[in-house]
Amino acid sequence: MDTAEIRAAWLKQLFSTDPVDRPRAEGAAKSLYEDMEIPAPRQVLWFENPSDGAWAAAILLAPVSLPWGGILSQVEQDPAGRATVNRMRERLQHLDGGAYLEDRLRRKRLFTARFSLYPDLPALQGASIFNDDDDLYRAENHFRGPARGVIGFQESAGRARGLMKGSLLSIYPMSLMASDEAQAAGGAVPLLLEALWEIARSSGPWWAFEHAILLTERPREIHLNDRRLPHSPVVRRLFTGMAGRCTRGKANLSTSRDRPSRCRAACKNFSRPVRASPCPRVLQSPAIPFSIATRLASTKRSGTC
Repeated sequence: MDTAEIRAAWLKQLFSTDPVDRPRAEGAAKSLYEDMEIPAPRQVLWFENPSDGAWAAAILLAPVSLPWGGILSQVEQDPAGRATVNRMRERLQHLDGGAYLEDRLRRKRLFTARFSLYPDLPALQGASIFNDDDDLYRAENHFRGPARGVIGFQESAGRARGLMKGSLLSIYPMSLMASDEAQAAGGAVPLLLEALWEIARSSGPWWAFEHAILLTERPREIHLNDRRLPHSPVVRRLFTGMAGRCTRGKANLSTSRDRPSRCRAACKNFSRPVRASPCPRVLQSPAIPFSIATRLASTKRSGTC
């Protein structure tokens, strides 16, 4: 396939409503841990929707992350929030997730794997920067991007919406996966990238810890506008089991699997047309210290290892 076909295939994957392939995702997760030289996770947990997965991730992060420990303490002061947290605690059954693996992926490992596909650093950088003219980048950014992603709009996300948008899909999004797959052109691909591609193709948002990995189901129903962006004129359900409804004139998404309800006129601003920013956001490769990038680039140019 050429680059356009590969990006179109990933765009289709982004909005797939097919059932997840649990064995495929779990097999890819084991390959991921193997490449990172970590024993396979003791627990592989599946959740029906991203908000439950995000709350579970927040609970596992609380012991090792001061911000999330404080957020959970605040949330538990509210009866509804306390019920949500307790429900997830019961599901986790005192599981010790260990260290969150985001930092390990963000550092040299992911950059090195991606860089191995390209002839030099400028080529990698050129394949990692997009604007809203790119269909895949635009759609992904509006679906689950940190600023505009609708995945965090559901009411049940609450204070965990940051983790919903910041799952491990956020550090290596599909727009970058498509670029790397096109660059590989059917050749050898590092095991780390293959594992990340397979997880993205076979599940929803996910979070990986040293001793556990949290995976979620795919959307069951998605509405798109003519720009291939998540959209609905009456704020109907946008993705799996999340029914659009109104609370105090604002559009919210619940985790109920009931039929989506209609929204009052006050909510119509939720689906207003989305215009491209005059200064489009760009998505770059995962952060890496300049010294490491320079050293790797010079190593590749000199042919040494």
